[in-house]
Parts: sequence; C-alpha cells; structure tokens
Amino acid sequence: WLLSLASKKVKVAKYPTMEAYLRPLKHPEKRKMVGRTEEVKLLLSALNRPMISNAMLLGPAGSGKTTLVYGAEDLDPTPNRHYFEVRLPLMASAQGHTDGAVQMASRMTKLVDEVIRYQQETGQELILFMDEIHQIVKISPAAMESIKPILANSGAWHVKIIGATTYTEYNEYIKPNEALTERFVRISLPELTFDETVEALKGEVLTYMPNEFVDEQLLRRVVTATNQALPAESQPRKSLKIVDAMIGWHKTFKSTFD
Repeated sequence: WLLSLASKKVKVAKYPTMEAYLRPLKHPEKRKMVGRTEEVKLLLSALNRPMISNAMLLGPAGSGKTTLVYGAEDLDPTPNRHYFEVRLPLMASAQGHTDGAVQMASRMTKLVDEVIRYQQETGQELILFMDEIHQIVKISPAAMESIKPILANSGAWHVKIIGATTYTEYNEYIKPNEALTERFVRISLPELTFDETVEALKGEVLTYMPNEFVDEQLLRRVVTATNQALPAESQPRKSLKIVDAMIGWHKTFKSTFD
C-alpha cells in the first residue's frame, strides 16, 4: 500500500515500521453517517489548524468514534492527505524475551522517525488514527513520550494524530499529563438519540438488503428493546448488533430454505 501512495522515486524499503504497523483507514462499507455532522466539522477544523492540529475523540464505547473518523476521511476535501490506523496492539506484542513495553517504545520511536521522513520525502500529509490511545500510556509511557514531538509540531510537520478513548480512560491515563492534554483538541461524542439510532439502523439494513426490507417500526422496537435490556451499553452499537444478527438470519433462511 505504501508504494501505491508514494512517488516511484521513494524507496519503500526505508519505511519498514510504517509497513508493519500502519494500514490505510478505509471505511468497510459506504454507509450514511447519521447524527455526527457537527462532530465531523469539529474534527476537520482541528486537523486544519496551523499549529496544534491533533484531536482526541471522547465518548462511551459503541458511540461511533471510529465511524466518525471514517466520515471525516470521506468528507475531507484536503488534497494529498492520507488517513492511517496505527495498529497499537501489534506494536505492543512482545517477541522473544524482550518486554512488550520496551518493544512498543522502540517501535513507536522508529515509527515517528519514519513518518516524518516519509512526509518530507513525499510531501503528503499523514493523519494517524490511534483507537484506544490510552493503551499507549497504560502499556508504555515511554512510547507516549516518543510521539510528543509530533503532537507539538503537527501543523508544521504535516503529521497529525487522532486519538480515541472513553471518558473514564481519558481521565485515568491521559488527563494527568497536562503537557499531553494541551496538544489535543477534545471532541465529545454523546450517545446517538433514539431517532438518530433508528436512522443509523436504516443505513445498515440498506447496505445489505433491498429497500422493501426496511421496516421502521421494527427498527424502533429494536432500539427500545436494547435501551431497556442493555442500559450500560451505548447506541448505536448495541442496536447494530441486533440488526446484524437479523440480517444474517434473513439471508440464511432466504437462500437455504426458500
């Protein structure tokens, strides 16, 4: 993938850490994003700041933080800007007898060095998405220290970071580090409303099924049921899981038992 984005003059072999731990952020399906127009505007505005242009997405698990980044990528009009996901669990995996925290710090340091050199060589702007960014502090504080130069110079270096985590984990792992928090624009993602969740479910169904299978009343019953049965989980994820199962059952019985 790296060669497809870079000039033919770029020697991709010089960037093994990027190849190993970054992957292009591509929306798995072209779904309609619902209820996040203002949040997308805030995110793109943060990325376009001339100085500190990193963003921290805060919201409960299942509120759609990753989907928001997909939506921002789809709507971003900035030329020559590329979005990547940093594979943090893979970076933290221990090999041999070396401690995983030590290896993560070493890999992150190499990644920072490579993305800066890659940007300078290609002129492309890189957006690095780090889901569950608190894991860096939890596993290897030294790895978090290694990305501070990017955070401090994101606008000038054209390498920017989008982090995502929950309020609880942000308060525990990120907020105590004042120098770290001030380098992010914080964007809150409240849980989708009832009607917004129904619209999100419609988009899910339409992605996989013909129009005649969209039963709004059924979808409203799904949202009501999940709100009652799963109060600790967030919309739209808890309803999407039910709709996903319904689509699977429908396809199975339609193709196998008709």
